[in-house]
Parts: sequence; structure tokens; C-alpha cells
Amino acid sequence: MVLNDNSSASNAISAQISKPLAYIAMTEDQIIEKILSKLSEHNGSPFFVADFVIHLLGDESAPYNTFVDRLESLNLARPTQPRHAMVITDHGRQVFTNGGWLKYLAEKKSEKFKADDKEALEAELTVSNIEANRLNKRNSKYNIWFSIINVIIGLLNLWLILKAVK
Repeated sequence: MVLNDNSSASNAISAQISKPLAYIAMTEDQIIEKILSKLSEHNGSPFFVADFVIHLLGDESAPYNTFVDRLESLNLARPTQPRHAMVITDHGRQVFTNGGWLKYLAEKKSEKFKADDKEALEAELTVSNIEANRLNKRNSKYNIWFSIINVIIGLLNLWLILKAVK
């Protein structure tokens, strides 16, 4: 029976150790996603982000100030008193209801790529237009000579037709 108690204690310790290890691989944006979800659940009530980050990462020395500052700078949440308690902002609520922080980042990245593609296409079109203008200017002096030659050939053809009709 004592063996079972030790086994249970060992399993409990393993479970406590493995939970924080699962979160070690989380990116900062994934942690912000989880914080935003919790802030949304609290629906305007203060939520202690610092305590949540410490619990989530399983580390008393977790850099919770980084997340508090980042949430505030991104206008996802605003601090209350005490500073580590936060409430979700309208922007944060909108981000959460539209699919969350990770989806918001993906959409912003997609918009940036579209803008970059558009800028690249516009630059390519500009270069193409400049090259076409340069070729047109270069060929315009030859176009005058070709027009004169065409008029002369036309007059010769008219003279030959008139001569053949007589």
C-alpha cells in the first residue's frame, strides 16, 4: 500500500513537471493567444496576467512583464491597478472574436505579402513603361524615314498604275 502512495506521488510529480514542459515550446505569440483567450473569458473584469503567465510557464521567474508590456503596446489589453491585472480592449476583443491572435498575425502577414507583390508588380510595370518609351523615342526618328519611303513607293505605284491604264 505504501508502494501505491509513492507511485501516486511520483505520478503527480510527473504530471506537474510535464505540464510546464509542454508550454516551454510555445512561442511568445502562442502565449499571447492564450492570454487573450483568458482576458476574453473575463469579459472586462480584471485578470492577473502575471499570475497566469507564471502558472502557464510553470516558472516563478517567468518574464511576465514582457507579456504585460506587449499586450499594452499592441492595444490588446490595458493595465488596471495593480499593474499586472489587465482588462481586454475593444481591439483585443475584436482580434479574439475574429479568430484570435495567431489568425490576426497570419492575416497581417498575408496583407504585407500582397502589398509587397503589388509594389513589385508596379515597379516592374514602371520599368517596362520606361523601356517602351525609350524604344519609341529611338525608333521615332526612323519612323519619319519609313513614312517618306512609303509615300515615295505609293507615288511610284500610282504612276505605274496610271501608265498601265493609258
